[in-house]
Amino acid sequence: MKSNILPTYINKISGLIIKISLTFLLGLTSEVIISQNKILNVYSDLIKSANDSIKVRRYFSLADEYYEIKNYANSFKAIDTALSIAEYTKRKDLIALCYYKYGSNHSYLKDYVAGGKYYEKAAIIWQQQLNNKELARLYFNYGNNYYFLNDTKRAITYYKLVLNYVYKSKDSMLLADTYNNLGICYATGENY
Repeated sequence: MKSNILPTYINKISGLIIKISLTFLLGLTSEVIISQNKILNVYSDLIKSANDSIKVRRYFSLADEYYEIKNYANSFKAIDTALSIAEYTKRKDLIALCYYKYGSNHSYLKDYVAGGKYYEKAAIIWQQQLNNKELARLYFNYGNNYYFLNDTKRAITYYKLVLNYVYKSKDSMLLADTYNNLGICYATGENY
C-alpha cells in the first residue's frame, strides 16, 4: 500500500471513532452501529492491500470490531480467515496468534474450557519459539480462566508460570497484575 494512502484510512477511522463516541454518549444506538459498520468497511479496504502478516493482524482488528458490536459469528469468521492466511504462509508465530485469539474470544464468551484448548495450542508453538512475552500473556489469561471456573489452585499454578516468563520479557505491568491475581486467588481460595 502506498504510504500516502494510509493517512486517508487513518483519518476515516479516526472520524468514525469520534462519531461513535459522541452518538454513544447521546444514546443514538442505531447511529453507533452504522458508524461501526463503516469502520468495518474501511478495515476491509485496508486488508485487501496488505502483506500476509499485516492481513492477519487486520483480521484480528476486524474480529475485535465484530466482537464489540456483539456479532460473534463474524468475529470468529475473521479469525478463521486469519488462520487460513497464517497456515498458507506456514508462519508458526501467526498461527499461534490465531489460536490465542480463538482462546481469548471463547474466554470472553465465558467458554473457558474451549478457550483453554486454544491457549494450549498456542503455548506449544510459543514454547518451541521461546516466545517469553506471549507465553506470559497466555498463561495469565489461562490463569484467569481457572479463576473464573472457581479453581483457584489451578489458577495459581498458571499465574506462577507467568512469573517464569514475565521476568524474561520484562513486562512490569503484567508482573504487577500477576501478583495482584495471585493475592486474590490465595485470599479467595483460602490457600494461605
